Amino acid sequence: MAEQSLHPSHDIVRSGSCLCGHVKYQLTGEPSNASLCHCLNCKKTSGSAFWCTGWFSKKQMTLTASSPSDLKTYEDRDTESGSPLWRKFCSNCGSTLFVESPRADDVIVVALGSLDKDQKPWNTTIEVYAKDDYGWVPQKEGVKVFQGKMERI
Repeated sequence: MAEQSLHPSHDIVRSGSCLCGHVKYQLTGEPSNASLCHCLNCKKTSGSAFWCTGWFSKKQMTLTASSPSDLKTYEDRDTESGSPLWRKFCSNCGSTLFVESPRADDVIVVALGSLDKDQKPWNTTIEVYAKDDYGWVPQKEGVKVFQGKMERI
């Protein structure tokens, strides 16, 4: 597997939004990591068997449409690390969009499912909390798998 660059490529620009379109964003370049998370909190926030995300530098993201009242934050304190996660969602339609953490204040984690139609998705590079997967999600070849939280890579 080719190592993904931690330096953003400015060739790719992706747009995304919440379901109702009140919150819109643009991403420039590739994520430093792209993950599938099987932890209970990510399952609950995504409403699915896992949550697929891309990790971007905050410098790679621009909010292109929203007002301060459109983007709400849920402070998730029930985390294995003990450090809170700030889960960002649209106050109008409830779409989960981003996660931020005080442990990585220059990173924004973006929900893959919030990309707009016809946008190029990123490829998964890591899988976390694999011990909590439902057993029917096949593991992708070449993806680094962690049974719990991600170790420094």
